[in-house]
Amino acid sequence: MRVVVSGLGAFTPLSRNTLEFWSNMLQMTSRIAPLSRFDTAGLRSSLVQEIDKSDLQSLREDLDPDGEFDAVAHLAISTAREAVLESGLPDELKRRCGLYLASSSVGWESGEPAYRSWANGVRSEAATTLAKKANPAGTFALGHRILGIGGPNRLFSAACASGGLALGSAYDQVRLGRAPAMVVCGADLLAEVPLGGFNSLRMVSRDVCRPFSRDRGGIVLAEGGAAVLIEPLDQALARGARIICEIKGYGIGCDANHMTRPHAPGIARTIRAALKSAGISPSNVGFVNAHGTGTKVNDANEAAAIQEVFGDVRPAITAIKSSQGHMQGCAGVFSAVSTALSLREKLLPPIANFSQSDDDVDLDFVAGTPRPLAGGDGIFNAFGFGGVSSTIVFSPAQIS
Repeated sequence: MRVVVSGLGAFTPLSRNTLEFWSNMLQMTSRIAPLSRFDTAGLRSSLVQEIDKSDLQSLREDLDPDGEFDAVAHLAISTAREAVLESGLPDELKRRCGLYLASSSVGWESGEPAYRSWANGVRSEAATTLAKKANPAGTFALGHRILGIGGPNRLFSAACASGGLALGSAYDQVRLGRAPAMVVCGADLLAEVPLGGFNSLRMVSRDVCRPFSRDRGGIVLAEGGAAVLIEPLDQALARGARIICEIKGYGIGCDANHMTRPHAPGIARTIRAALKSAGISPSNVGFVNAHGTGTKVNDANEAAAIQEVFGDVRPAITAIKSSQGHMQGCAGVFSAVSTALSLREKLLPPIANFSQSDDDVDLDFVAGTPRPLAGGDGIFNAFGFGGVSSTIVFSPAQIS
């Protein structure tokens, strides 16, 4: 069974929908500034891409006026709603449609204050918050309430690989006929625990994110939500849906090489597994939407893996974290949205802040200005701590 993408959604510090998200990527627009939401004294860097408090409040008032659920749920369902509306999915399919969430910070917005209350002896209220508002299941409850989605649901929280794992699993659900459609949404919020953790690991940049540049200095954390709706090709055609692109296959792996250090051979195995799943060779790939975090070790290992797999083929390489920031656990869903848009619009967003690559890297980086896409399939990578890796293959919408 062929599986296609028929709906997308995005919400970032600078974007309220996929159209704005796409425009910001093409223009390399960022919103890097010191974090304002909580005290960052003592951190190596407080530079992030943060959603306005007023925008988060507007989402809550729109979707959850009683404040029952966490802000991650609001971001996820807001983008899921955009994807569902774009796809035109009818109510009878929504009732059996599944919802997967990719997140590494779900529950932190309400959970962190609750843990402090617990530590200070205010345990009854804290217990209620942790059991309900900070519960990841709230996203699925809100999805049913707002969109009528009643199919399979699952949380994927495998660090920064979460989005790729969620989309691969959702693809299997549709491909094997277990659900008539799946919405894969990702959402993450800036919180003290993850921000402190990345600072402790000395992985954060003191200015901007420069993936694959020789002078790269680390990641810039960001927050937001993204969503992808997938369904069988035949069903999409029968109901007149606009098909954005096709999912051809995926690869997942865990090399367990190091808790935080990626491993080029393990990444290469995952990319090869994705190509095999899709039934294509390296020469069929027109571009790679890289994980590209901007850290010395991650980018060096990812570049080495891409060179190992593709050799002389030299697909174009882009990396959206350069302008949009690292969206944490939902980063892979953002990569899925941008890869789908590149295939639909036949255009590749450039890597922002790129200067010169490492001496041992010979790859075709898209830098400076957007580049027309000559053809071929697109793949995107999403990697996480612990050696978890994922690669997804998208192809242009070719209906015969």
